[in-house]
Amino acid sequence: MRYSALYVETVGKWAVMDGLSGDFALEFFDSEQTAQQVARTEENRWILLLNSTQPVLAAS
Repeated sequence: MRYSALYVETVGKWAVMDGLSGDFALEFFDSEQTAQQVARTEENRWILLLNSTQPVLAAS
């Protein structure tokens, strides 16, 4: 899983972290629920991007 939501005590907010970019925080949120939702959205976007780069198999 590339994206996750983590609580950052130093700022008192939830962050959506990108695990493949050195744990870069994409954005901060006040609620865990919102951060989890954004993390899932970003993860789905990433999976769609990866799947679009796969070669298409010809039907036989």
